[in-house]
Amino acid sequence: MPIDLTLSSRVRSISWWRLHDHTLLDFYAALHRQNQASGEDWQPMVELICHVRSMDGALRLFGFISQHRLYLTTASRYVDCAGHHSIFIAWEPRLKSYHLGYGSLDHGLGAEAEEEVHVLPETLAPALDPMLQRLLAVP
Repeated sequence: MPIDLTLSSRVRSISWWRLHDHTLLDFYAALHRQNQASGEDWQPMVELICHVRSMDGALRLFGFISQHRLYLTTASRYVDCAGHHSIFIAWEPRLKSYHLGYGSLDHGLGAEAEEEVHVLPETLAPALDPMLQRLLAVP
């Protein structure tokens, strides 16, 4: 059964999961299976989640998906966003690259990122890992 995690018209209805919950990984695995025939490879997002799960502090992370973007944060729910930051991770299958951004959740989910970068899969870890360490360092 396909997993539907599309953003509804109300931000508060986004479902959040612990990073180690199977749902986030299952979403991208299903997206990969559904789009593989058309040439869209979403396996890099599956691999990214596995990478992040292996990092120290990953048990403190939560995630949600909006428009195929993965957001990682230490906030356990939308109502707890104040004072928290997030990293958004977008895989661009046509370009075979990631778009990463880091920013505060104090101004909502649509706030502009403080830092953004586009990277290829082979340079993902050097770009993402410092963002994750920064995210986990915020009390």
